[in-house]
Amino acid sequence: MEKRPSGITVLAATTVVAAILMLINGSLLAAVPAQKTSQFLGLQIQTPSYLASTMVYGLGVVMFVIGIASFFVAYGMLRGDAWARTSMIAFTSIGIGIFVAATLFNIVEVANLVINGSILLYLFKPNVRSYFKSTMSATSQTHSGST
Repeated sequence: MEKRPSGITVLAATTVVAAILMLINGSLLAAVPAQKTSQFLGLQIQTPSYLASTMVYGLGVVMFVIGIASFFVAYGMLRGDAWARTSMIAFTSIGIGIFVAATLFNIVEVANLVINGSILLYLFKPNVRSYFKSTMSATSQTHSGST
């Protein structure tokens, strides 16, 4: 099995941190009660309608689920699982799309675009790609040898 590139370890660690933040943010958003005006964590939250508060709740649930999935992706990245690389490429590509759209409204999002673009480029480096391919080959040999 090929040695894991150090960038993969860093990427997996940042994915865990992002997962924790998504769990916290998702929980907080899902906890906002469906009322026009509500008091939450000492803040006055004004939602224009029940539909808007339901959308906030839905966003919270989605963020929570993505946070849980991110832990699995981080673990897969450390193991060199090909599906984890594919998942990270998909998540990062979606992130770039969201940040490009957000950049049209807010120039601060350019930093997020640069970060996601850097991650995407890193995942396509030859030594990183070969790490995942060699791990996948070793896994398939292990499975075929055990039958």
